[in-house]
Amino acid sequence: MNIIHNNGNLVDIEFNGLSLQFTQPIPGTTYRLVYQLPIKDILWDLLYNNLWAIIAICFFTTISIVGSLYIRTRFVAPNQNMFHEIQITNIISNYIISNIPIGFLLYNFTTNRKIMSNGIAELLLPHMDLIRIRDMAIQHHGAIKISIEDTIYEIKLLNNQLLDNTYIFFIHDQDKEALTNKKLLMAKHEPEKNIQIRRSMLSNMCKEIHTPIIEINSLINQIKETADNHNIKYLINESLIRTHYIVNWIDNIALLNTIESGEWKLEQPNEFKPVSIAEIMNKILKEKVSLLINKGLSLYYHNNLNYEQHITTNNNTLLKIISLLLSYSINTTNFGKITVIVNYVNKRLSLEIIDSGIGLNTMDLANIHMPFASSTNNDGTLSNSGMTFYLCHQLCYRMKGEFFIKSKVRIGSHYTVTLPLELEHEQSSKSLLLLDGINILLDIRNPKIHKIIQ
Repeated sequence: MNIIHNNGNLVDIEFNGLSLQFTQPIPGTTYRLVYQLPIKDILWDLLYNNLWAIIAICFFTTISIVGSLYIRTRFVAPNQNMFHEIQITNIISNYIISNIPIGFLLYNFTTNRKIMSNGIAELLLPHMDLIRIRDMAIQHHGAIKISIEDTIYEIKLLNNQLLDNTYIFFIHDQDKEALTNKKLLMAKHEPEKNIQIRRSMLSNMCKEIHTPIIEINSLINQIKETADNHNIKYLINESLIRTHYIVNWIDNIALLNTIESGEWKLEQPNEFKPVSIAEIMNKILKEKVSLLINKGLSLYYHNNLNYEQHITTNNNTLLKIISLLLSYSINTTNFGKITVIVNYVNKRLSLEIIDSGIGLNTMDLANIHMPFASSTNNDGTLSNSGMTFYLCHQLCYRMKGEFFIKSKVRIGSHYTVTLPLELEHEQSSKSLLLLDGINILLDIRNPKIHKIIQ
């Protein structure tokens, strides 16, 4: 680089390595004046002399970058999100309004402009005088009926508080609504009608079948009394078992029908008679002992109530629940044992039946909430009824009690009945003679036992 000085002398400037070299010839001689200045010294002097200017530039640059990022994050991005949310809200609002089953119209009378409407209102809008309808609706507390093309419509008017002179119109098709209500009423009456027909059918079936079955059972008993052949007696016994099952099944159907129809009512507590739970259990177990013996099952009976204690309850209902559950437990148990436990805790009678049978699956347990919901497990000789659990559940519910079943397939079942019953303590006027008329001969050979007995 050549620079002409103000005195007319030429100055050469060039880079010499890491230095800046200034060269100027000396007039009248052959000599040249050379001056070298290191570049790092030049940069250091520039930095030192302009330090505050550089700091100010960096400070303001940083402030401008941070400020632009803050403004973009704080104001620009939220506005974009709000705009997107408003779009979504408008789309959803339009979708809902377009799919509601009545006419919807939002109209501004100041600008005579339709703000929002759906398809039903669009079809009726050319046939409507909105100003007249508005005035009439205001005079009649916001609701009027008009006729459009021989169809009656009910129009309800709402004032929009956010916009001046803006109203919302709700348009109901009265003819269509009346037809819909009629269909709903008919659809509601149809299940009730079917239930009533089913109850009537079951009641009539029970009345027609019950008497002939009892007569057949009576005739078979008469034949059994006069028969001499062992095989004939065996066949008659088997026939009696079947007829007895049919009679019980019909009685249970009739009882279930009366419960569902509301005809069955539990007696009032003051009408209950104190009964001994021990007598009820003994009566049931005597009836089932032949079934237990035929199947080779062991019975364990634990009655934790005293014999003199009586329960105030409906005797027939309690007898029905225990009998049904015990029969079901016996029929689902092919080997092992059945345990019956009776307790009275916190003014509640607790009855537990535990068996080691085949157990119950989910289909069997479904019969608790719906009779005959599924087929039941049978042992090949006796049949379980699909209404047993449902009937027991309904009877326990009517007695304000609870009925639970815990079961595992191939392990067994645990039936629990809990009833809120009053316990009465009655002392027998005569002591209970358990060994009356029985002589016992004791042959004691052990001296220690002889001493304890004495």
